[in-house]
Amino acid sequence: KSALITLCECVKHSFDKRNITIQIVCPSFINTNLISNKVNTPFLMNVDKAAIIICDGMKDKGFEIAFPKPIVYGLKLLNIMPYNVYFFLTKKIMGWIRK
Repeated sequence: KSALITLCECVKHSFDKRNITIQIVCPSFINTNLISNKVNTPFLMNVDKAAIIICDGMKDKGFEIAFPKPIVYGLKLLNIMPYNVYFFLTKKIMGWIRK
């Protein structure tokens, strides 16, 4: 997914020159058959609500359609941190570092 996002970022300006809209969709956990009930899925969203968010985002013509916002903003904040802080916090969040 990360590679596709980077590719879209790279070609966006070329597409804009040709009046072609390019958008990326980055949902979090959507309640489908692929999600196991045994897995911790914060902010689990039903399919209908996700579809509405995606369709509304496509109408807005923005580059990124990402949801739910609490996870999106948290991940974006993590991505601007130095790697040592990033890896420490992600291990802590995943429960790989005990208190």
